[in-house]
Amino acid sequence: QNAAATAVIQQWAATDPSAAATWAGTLTGDARAGAFAALADNWAQNDPAAAGQWLASLPEDDARQAAVQSYINNLSNDNPQMAAAYVSQITDPAQRNSAIESIAQSWLQSDPAAAKTWLLNSGLPDDRIQALLNPPAGQGVNPPVPPPLSAASPRVYE
Repeated sequence: QNAAATAVIQQWAATDPSAAATWAGTLTGDARAGAFAALADNWAQNDPAAAGQWLASLPEDDARQAAVQSYINNLSNDNPQMAAAYVSQITDPAQRNSAIESIAQSWLQSDPAAAKTWLLNSGLPDDRIQALLNPPAGQGVNPPVPPPLSAASPRVYE
């Protein structure tokens, strides 16, 4: 039943997410949580603002948590600032911290100053913040770039 509900929602959400949301709201248990997560993922791709309004209208339960996490996962790469606005809605601390880290990794690439300001106020433990802001050499925001090959560079042929 869960897989069937998710498949229906994925198709329906592409054409009429509001109607799909109404139908998903009639489901119960894991089927509802799965449908909400699939709907949030699809809707976030097409209209993240409307999806965010829908999330705000949901009652606080496991299905809403699944939808919020799916929404954040979808937005964290392309729109980390919008995703960041929803992190506080994740009630499980471990999942919230994981979402913060995911958003920060993307946001530090596109707008390091804004990402750092948000990250320092995110509630993430200090050691994890420092790991994101000061990654080991060769990882993170600005990994070292190898020098370009020149005509004088030795070439290796296999």
